[in-house]
Amino acid sequence: MGLNPRLPIAQIQGSFLSRYLGSEAIVAIISFSAGLIVSLLSWLFDNFPASP
Repeated sequence: MGLNPRLPIAQIQGSFLSRYLGSEAIVAIISFSAGLIVSLLSWLFDNFPASP
């Protein structure tokens, strides 16, 4: 049993970050980045008036 060696999915390896960080840390970084981007976009749209 196992993956067929001819399938491309059999050769998938971990990402660069997974070598140095645990999966919880990667999820935390992605979540923090998403929250930061949403906050910055919200601030951007609130502080710059729409063009007439």
